Amino acid sequence: MKVNSVNIGSPQTIQQGNRAVTTAISKAPQHERATVGDLGLVKDSICDYRFHGGPDQAVYLYRQEDYEWWQQELGRAITPGTFGENLTITGISEATLFIGDVINFTDLSLQITAPRIPCATFAATMGDTGFVKQFLRAERPGFYCRVLKNGTIGVNDEGVLVPYAQASILTTKLYRDLQRKLNRSELEAYLALPIDIRSRTAFQKSLKALTNEGK
Repeated sequence: MKVNSVNIGSPQTIQQGNRAVTTAISKAPQHERATVGDLGLVKDSICDYRFHGGPDQAVYLYRQEDYEWWQQELGRAITPGTFGENLTITGISEATLFIGDVINFTDLSLQITAPRIPCATFAATMGDTGFVKQFLRAERPGFYCRVLKNGTIGVNDEGVLVPYAQASILTTKLYRDLQRKLNRSELEAYLALPIDIRSRTAFQKSLKALTNEGK
């Protein structure tokens, strides 16, 4: 796996329906190596911490191969960082990525925690209110990582995928399961994995509700 682009975003105001919102979803490619800490790339902005950022969603990766698919789908060029990813990568199949897998670079270590679920701000950035549904249908979400080892990252850095040591679940399956109601065994399986805190909180709430219902 290789890094094609390292992208950092700054706050900007866009129109989302009838209101103006501040977002840093659109990120610009960087020419210098970026420093990566526990909360992601230094100088990269997060504007809404309710839904974005934090230790479990510190770095967002998106595949260049999926960008090429979207360019065909949308009929226009898409530059790295458009989808809000910090790292645009190539040479790895998302269909083989499991929650808990680790990507080791020479000077950085990341652990996969969750797929990306699109939001209304993403649709507004793309200039298409229907883009969230289109993105969901495409099942090309990219994935979030927590930082296991702080370091730096730059264009052309190569990463090595290290499988999670225990039985795990594909990120693409989690992507689908976040959009439906799960049973007790499914919830418990996810809660045993190193998933992101937002998914964990949602699954814990669902499991508590099932327990209260006596199911």
